[in-house]
Amino acid sequence: MGRHINRPRDSRSTHIDSTSSKLMSDQLIHAKGVTAVLALSFLLYLFLYYQTFHLHVTHAYAHLGYPAAQHSIGQRYLHGLGVEKDEEVAMRWFRKAADQGHPHASYNLAVGKLKAMTSDVEDWEVEELLSRAAVHGLKEAQDALENLHRNSDN
Repeated sequence: MGRHINRPRDSRSTHIDSTSSKLMSDQLIHAKGVTAVLALSFLLYLFLYYQTFHLHVTHAYAHLGYPAAQHSIGQRYLHGLGVEKDEEVAMRWFRKAADQGHPHASYNLAVGKLKAMTSDVEDWEVEELLSRAAVHGLKEAQDALENLHRNSDN
């Protein structure tokens, strides 16, 4: 077996090691600083532009087929929240969500037909849409369904 001899380090290798260590430490501090600045910038953007950010994220989920997001986008177009008010576009988003069983979207689509906001809903669909929403406990849909039955009996 070989014998290990402890040799004293010369001053040059010690200087290189400490310089290298200092450089790596400075780079790490710089990377953490950049990360912190980026994180704070993103948080500031969210604070100042939350509605716009939320709209874009929700819109992406709506295009992926999530009914809650589709209903939310429909609401934004119906009321002009962050987008130009467009009832026909709102009804198209409500249709997509209602076709997947979203109760509020079903109700909104039925009301849209009753208020002549859409031509995409057939007359016979109104009762079906209201029933779908009423089954899920939506009080407004239950009331509208009762009114619809009351008016059809007269």
